[in-house]
Parts: sequence; structure tokens; C-alpha cells
Amino acid sequence: MSSKILIVGAGAIGGFYGALLARSGAEVSVVCRSDYDYVRRHGFEIDSHTLGRWRFRPAQVLRQAGDYRDCADYLLLCSKVVADIDRVGLIREGLAGKTAIAFIQNASISKPNCFPPSRTES
Repeated sequence: MSSKILIVGAGAIGGFYGALLARSGAEVSVVCRSDYDYVRRHGFEIDSHTLGRWRFRPAQVLRQAGDYRDCADYLLLCSKVVADIDRVGLIREGLAGKTAIAFIQNASISKPNCFPPSRTES
């Protein structure tokens, strides 16, 4: 039996990891906020110099996690790390008692000097 994976945030990162997981045999569904119509019709086209080229068609394409019609073994939250996103609110309705959660998040730093210099810098 294959793992059932729900990816919340199927942009470039979520779509890519979803495609890799589906390629390895998992049943992958995605939540798309901005590209829902396109992904529902066409899926994702992966074009990697290293891994090759293929099309990934998710089992379910959803507008929100609460629309998921199954019980996910794993939920991957793939989003940018910004202050105004309610991460719990994005995933809450997609969770079941046995669902494991993984975060794959990226941050963009708008202030280049937001971290103090390390003690080893001169």
C-alpha cells in the first residue's frame, strides 16, 4: 500500500517534492491557492537536468486542506516563512489522528543586516 501525502503549498518547492514522491510510488494530493485551475487541468511539468523530464498529475487538486477526501499519512507544508501566514490554519483541516507533519519552508530576508555579525567576523 502506498503512502498518502497531502502537500499544502504546491508552488515550485511543493510541486517538485510532490512529483518526486509520486514518482517513487506515493499517492500525492496538493493544495493550490493561486494556480488551482492550471494544476487541475495540466498538473506539473518537471524538467530537471539531473532527474529528467516528466509530468506529475496529483491524485487530488484542492483549494484548501479541508477539501481532502482521504486520510493523509503525511502532510507537507511548503510555504514561505512570513509573519502573516497562519500555518496551523492552513493545515488543520487536512490532519487526521495518524498524520505526520513535515515542514519544507523557505525564507527571504528583506533586511540584509537583520542578523548581528558573528563573533568570528572581523
